[in-house]
Amino acid sequence: MFWDGERWIDERAASAPQPRTHRGRRGFRYWLAAVPAIFLVSTALIPPLAVQATAPTIVVIGIAVPGATLPTTGTGFGARTGLQLQWDGSQTGMPAVRTSDQGEMAATIVVPAAATAGRHLLAATSNHAHGRASGSDVLATASIVVSVPAPATPSPAGTPVSTPVAAATALAITAVGASKITQTQGTITWTVSAPATGQVEYGTTAAYGSFSAPEDSLRYTTHVQRLSNLVAGTVYHYRTHSTDAAGRSAYSGDHTFVTLAAATTTPTATPGTTVTPAPTPTATAVPTPVPSRPATSSPPPSSTASPSASATPATGGSIYGSGIAIDTKNNFIVGGSALARLSHRFRASTTSPLLKIRWAQRGGVGYAAGTGGSLRISVQADVNGLPSGVPLASLTYRPDWPGGTWAPFEEQAFAAPATLVEGRLYDIVFENTDGSPATNYISVNDLLVYNYAYVPRQPALSDDYAVLYARNDAYGGAWHLMPRDTADMDLTYADGTHDGMGYIEAMAAQAGYVTGTQMVREHFTVTGGARVVTSVAVRVMRSSGTGSNPLVLRLETGAGAEIESASIPYSSVVTGTVGDTSGGNWVTATFRTPHVLAAGSTYNLRLSTGSGVTYAVVPIREGTDSGVQSAVGFRSYRFTDGDGQKTLNGSTWTNLYAWSPVDLQFYFR
Repeated sequence: MFWDGERWIDERAASAPQPRTHRGRRGFRYWLAAVPAIFLVSTALIPPLAVQATAPTIVVIGIAVPGATLPTTGTGFGARTGLQLQWDGSQTGMPAVRTSDQGEMAATIVVPAAATAGRHLLAATSNHAHGRASGSDVLATASIVVSVPAPATPSPAGTPVSTPVAAATALAITAVGASKITQTQGTITWTVSAPATGQVEYGTTAAYGSFSAPEDSLRYTTHVQRLSNLVAGTVYHYRTHSTDAAGRSAYSGDHTFVTLAAATTTPTATPGTTVTPAPTPTATAVPTPVPSRPATSSPPPSSTASPSASATPATGGSIYGSGIAIDTKNNFIVGGSALARLSHRFRASTTSPLLKIRWAQRGGVGYAAGTGGSLRISVQADVNGLPSGVPLASLTYRPDWPGGTWAPFEEQAFAAPATLVEGRLYDIVFENTDGSPATNYISVNDLLVYNYAYVPRQPALSDDYAVLYARNDAYGGAWHLMPRDTADMDLTYADGTHDGMGYIEAMAAQAGYVTGTQMVREHFTVTGGARVVTSVAVRVMRSSGTGSNPLVLRLETGAGAEIESASIPYSSVVTGTVGDTSGGNWVTATFRTPHVLAAGSTYNLRLSTGSGVTYAVVPIREGTDSGVQSAVGFRSYRFTDGDGQKTLNGSTWTNLYAWSPVDLQFYFR
């Protein structure tokens, strides 16, 4: 039995949790992976993992037009629950599915060919419901806006031409403008000819690449949206977009504004200094209340997902720290009996030829078979959050020796590199083109978080950066978003830029424990300019003890002088055991006053508590060392300013891992 990111399944079906080995030290999980398959059958007795008690939700991915095929996912249902999807109360043409042990569902729906323009309701009902479900049968709903293209109208001469909707009925955007411009913020306003949704696309070029938070209420004709986390002294391009209840869309033309120049002085780091709080890290929709109809008449907001925001690491003061949650590695078989495919979705951070890709692969019993197959790795444009299926560039890689239990970080170059465009969404697609992929296959490693599907999935990254998996059995061959997985890859461009993930694993064997004189900390020296921080978050678990002592998060100078401390209540930290499938949770403390972390200065984020209870933090390893696993060489996103450290006696500090840099799972805002 193996973990595929959402449930335990039979071996060779898709994926498995990876036993960890560090510097030649092989633990119990390593030996367990090597025993005969008959021994592994006993894991079928493992009880289902607990499902987080949250309301069921469903999300539809893509643009809804009549006849479109749209991937649909859901979370928060009961384990192994039978569901029937319904469109506007009818199950005709809609699939029936069963949820996983974790209460998740995956399906593909086809928008009815007769669907009219406007909002429609997709419902997940208990599968005993027939025809129209009663209120008690409906477990979750999603509102979907369908757009119907205008029909072609013959010209007087009889030549068919595409005729737009008449001007009198077309949705129009006017009065577009930018105001309240600062070094890091700007406010965009516009007016729509009918009540409609609103969103702003913006970026440093006319390719945009970033999106504001969507306003989906369909109540307003005047929209106001604030853009935050901008760079001082920079020209920004933007355009506005609105869609009304009839499914008609309108875009404004391209507009520009310039943020104010940066101040010439740098703030000094004085403990307790009060400064202006850092800007809101994401664009926030602030609709002006100009309703043209009663609020009670507006339909529910749409749950239809669309690509949003940049996939590059958060910068400019929004996130400072690792900002990444990892519990273990996850192994996705490429090929196998399910003829599985894997995609790493990302948004390009530069316009340059993509030269090389480095990724993690896994051989050995349960992870690979035969020759390992023949991997075709291609870069494809992304359409509505999914691979387009058209390679822009590709390479072929043959493992040839999958029998060893090892996890090398392979790097391969594209023979004919494709030039990617900054701000656009792409996919790296792994496919097995071997003549017998069911018997010749290997696994690709990615990073997994147990039990929790965070929103956003990683605080430091946009949800554009994602893992999608397609299998011919469980998912019917359709792409399926893996919400608890993060792509583990490093992309190299001709201009020296790197995209991807610079962390390669969670180090459970090097976990830091917090109790009495035992403490952990992140010891860091600020680079890249001063940082203004207003809060701090740490991913932690309560591993043992019965006391109620809180977890104390203390920001201090490099010499150990306190700047400010905050307490996290005992009850706010989930219980768990390091190395099992319980994971931890993010806990956040807000400082009483903002603090300036000065460039070039050293600080500590220290975790402590009293005796009687033990908290645990699992560090995450940067993929930059060389040794047993060869030169890893990951140069993409990671926190390079510090290291995770521990003390057993309260005074002598050592790194949590001696062989390579590791960080706590933490971040400041």
